[in-house]
Order: sequence, then structure tokens, then C-alpha cells
Amino acid sequence: MDMSYQYVERELAEVLLSARQLLPAEAFAEASHYRDHNEFELALDTIAATIAASGTQVSPQLYARFTSLGNKLQMDESYWENIRPKS
Repeated sequence: MDMSYQYVERELAEVLLSARQLLPAEAFAEASHYRDHNEFELALDTIAATIAASGTQVSPQLYARFTSLGNKLQMDESYWENIRPKS
């Protein structure tokens, strides 16, 4: 397992835990399932889409984690831009 994979796995676990209180139990379970099956992009998308659907913006720290992880996964920012904190 290379460092990049370990970083992504660890960072996704942190994002999931940080977002837990913002997610319904079903969405948390779904994202966890994707993470457990190494479908990291689907997990991150599920978390962001669920939070966005509720109309919630995340903290600047959590948004920075989404950005860092999404960039590492080579995802477009459009997947999480709807949860950007208000300036």
C-alpha cells in the first residue's frame, strides 16, 4: 500500500467523522460502505451531496479537507462547492 492510498483512506475517514453530525444515519452508512470498499470518490460525493441537499454549509476547516481530498482524488470541485462556507 503506498503513502498516497494511506493518506486518502485516513483523510476520508476523518472527513466522514467530521461530517457525521451533518449526515442522516443512512447517508453516513452509505458513505462508510463506499469507503470500506475503496470507492473513495463515491464516498466523498455522497457526503457532500447529502450535506448540500440539506442546505448546510460546512466549516472552513472541513471544506479545506474536502478540497484537499477531492484534489488528491482528481475530482472536480463542483462535487463539493455547494457546501462552501459563506464568507
